[in-house]
Amino acid sequence: MIYEWTFPAFHVARHADGLSNVVTDVDWRLSATDDEGHSAVLTGRVGIADPDAGSFTDFDSLTPEQVQAWVEGQLGSEADKLKAMLDARIAEMIDPPTAILTPPWETAPQESDEEPAA
Repeated sequence: MIYEWTFPAFHVARHADGLSNVVTDVDWRLSATDDEGHSAVLTGRVGIADPDAGSFTDFDSLTPEQVQAWVEGQLGSEADKLKAMLDARIAEMIDPPTAILTPPWETAPQESDEEPAA
């Protein structure tokens, strides 16, 4: 299974403690794709801890890897649960637990290769 984090939006405090564009929340999207192309997606939002002025990264210098580390750090063990949920959704796509069937006494019309009589 291949998992991919993307971050479509950042909520920021324009000015906080002498810093600009401080990320307060991150909208995340976690997708999973198996080797046969089945995929599933979950989305959410996570709050980010207040920054330390000594280790603050300017908004324009953020990297996907850094943001992923923030998000996974805030989610903790929940990140593994999200991946398990995606795995389960894909498994259900491959082998659905339910189905809709027609009554057994109703049969589908038989197809024929014969031309209709004129």
